[in-house]
Amino acid sequence: MNFGFLALTSFRYLVSSRKGGGRNKSNLFSVAGIAIGVMTLISVLAIMDGFQSGYIQSILDIDSYHLRLRGITTDMPYETIAGEIAELPDVESVIPFVEGKAIVKGIFSSPSPCMLRGISADAYRKDTAFRNHLEMLAGVFSLELPYSIVLGSELAQRIGVTLGDSVEVISVSKVPGSGLVPLKRLFTVTGIFKSGYYDFDLSWAFVSLDTAGAFFWNGRRHEITLGIRIRERFKDLEVKREIKRFPGLKDFSVVSWREYNRSYFNALLMEKIMMFLLLSLIFIVVGFNIYHSQRRNVYEKTEDIAILKAIGAKPSTLREVFLLEGIMIGTIGAFTGTALGIFISFNINAIFSLVEMVVNTLFLAIGAMVSVFSGSGNGSNAAGFSIFSPTYFYLNEVPVKIYVWETMGIVASGILISLAASYFASKRILSVKPSEILRNQ
Repeated sequence: MNFGFLALTSFRYLVSSRKGGGRNKSNLFSVAGIAIGVMTLISVLAIMDGFQSGYIQSILDIDSYHLRLRGITTDMPYETIAGEIAELPDVESVIPFVEGKAIVKGIFSSPSPCMLRGISADAYRKDTAFRNHLEMLAGVFSLELPYSIVLGSELAQRIGVTLGDSVEVISVSKVPGSGLVPLKRLFTVTGIFKSGYYDFDLSWAFVSLDTAGAFFWNGRRHEITLGIRIRERFKDLEVKREIKRFPGLKDFSVVSWREYNRSYFNALLMEKIMMFLLLSLIFIVVGFNIYHSQRRNVYEKTEDIAILKAIGAKPSTLREVFLLEGIMIGTIGAFTGTALGIFISFNINAIFSLVEMVVNTLFLAIGAMVSVFSGSGNGSNAAGFSIFSPTYFYLNEVPVKIYVWETMGIVASGILISLAASYFASKRILSVKPSEILRNQ
């Protein structure tokens, strides 16, 4: 039998019931199940990818850089080395920095821990990615004055300081021959930033490279790390090999962002895999639904199968009819779900805004009705409802990112689960005996 016959028969079985006079509702439910599963997976993973991608990018732009060159000390020409590395084609910027843990204390009595990083005074100007991730809420990112400090917004709020206030920074330093020595110094707040991520805003403070050297090491020789930003982060291994070819840098440690953030990224990957597996249970439920639906279809079409077998149709050909029907169910459902999932993903913030507007309208209407019947006149004073209220959530909008290969994998999964269910359901065709079926008719 040719493909035209298979396609026509499969389509007729897809849309018509046993008598041919009505729609095949079981197949409609199967298509809807695949569509809902695909839509859910795409929209949930798009939001998760948006959060994870933003967090990963913030880690790379604010904290870890793409590559770190370690082992350079202050008695070496580190500025010259940084300038030579910056001339590589794939390198965007090179920022010398040091960092150490400290405790900051402001107006409030309770101090707060932080990561104190010393960077070059022109780092904010040179490093575009770093600058784009920091929104200055007060003051400017200026580290030129001695013992000036730029604080995260949450950190400044926790210790009760604002622009121009003094903060006390406390730490310890290991001095040869003296062991651990306590350090204490007053710094002046010249800027307060917000990165959009609570952990950074609560635990980061920046000072100049010279100030950090004077504070932690009292001007003694110490190690400096070069933070290297590259234009394409997945070229890190290539740039790493080029840096190792520099004279005198062969034995120095060059750490990639993959190595430095391995624990974070592995945790994010495991979280995503578990979420995908849990949501994929929808496909298993839908698969069983398609299986039972197709078994019922085979049973209802027993007479047709018997006649086709009697005139010479092969069982394998008849199975292909139902397999093609399963592919149609999976394809229609998968592409419908993909369209809905992409639409929801790109309009999720508008959808949330619409939900907030509807809920607030209902609250106002109920409040107005209550005020009319009670005579209180206070129905319009109800607090506004917000899904992501700034009081509880540290974000302005839900980020979304869709990866094409993930979407294609979800679509393929929806089609394959429908095909597999149809394959196992169509095995009953092999047991159909034309002589018995036609004799009973």
